Order: sequence, then C-alpha cells, then structure tokens
Amino acid sequence: MQRFGEVHPQVLDNYMITKRAYLLEANLTKFVKYAKINKKYVEVPKFPAVERDIAVVVDEPIEVGQIEKIITKKAKKLLESMQLFDIYRDEKLGENKKSVAYSLIFRDKNKTLSDEEINTIMEDVVFELQKELGAELRKA
Repeated sequence: MQRFGEVHPQVLDNYMITKRAYLLEANLTKFVKYAKINKKYVEVPKFPAVERDIAVVVDEPIEVGQIEKIITKKAKKLLESMQLFDIYRDEKLGENKKSVAYSLIFRDKNKTLSDEEINTIMEDVVFELQKELGAELRKA
C-alpha cells in the first residue's frame, strides 16, 4: 500500500519546519525490477595523467559543443576527460568574441605520455580549431 500527502502544519511546527512538506511511503521492491543496474568496473590506472589547459578565442555564435567535438576528434583515445571551466567575454578580445577555456586530462593505459606526445596533440587540436572555427589561441 502506498501513501502520500502533505504534512499537517502542527507537525511542521513541532519540527520547526517553516515550509510546506510532503511525505511518500512506497514499496521500493516494486521499483527495483525496473532499475537498470549496470556496474562497470574500471582498472585503476597504472600510468600518470597529464593535464593541460587550453583557452581559445572564437566568434560569439560558436557553440562549445563544436569546440569539444574537435578536441575529442583530435585527441582520440588519449583524452580521458575534458572540463569547460571558463567562458570569458571582454571588449579586449574583439567585437562579438568570447574566450572558451578547458582543462584536458590525457592518459595512455599502456605507458607514460611524454611532453612531446602531448605537445603534438595540443598542436593538432589548435590547428584544427583554427581551420574549422577560426579560433585563436588566447594570449594571457
């Protein structure tokens, strides 16, 4: 049997609750059969990650999804994660321009990545962003 409803104001006063509250009693075992439990275990990495930040200046209409698609394509399997951490707008960047900054984490599951390998990937990313979106690497 399932029950639900609004908590009586006197009960709220007893617990010093100042907003309206609701309760629901439900038999969760009936819900469990609909739950998808896909446990996926990932081995702890043996090799260190390399973190690099990139900030590019693009035209205002360009969407971050377009930038992320290019970064993902050029970094291939070595890109472990990508985090957008800043979108900056200022007259100094130029009219109708914005700066978009990402933190990128690279890792190879078979070896430690060298600076040269990461630099090559970053150069490829910047080149492709320039070619496809007219992006410019942001100068401090």
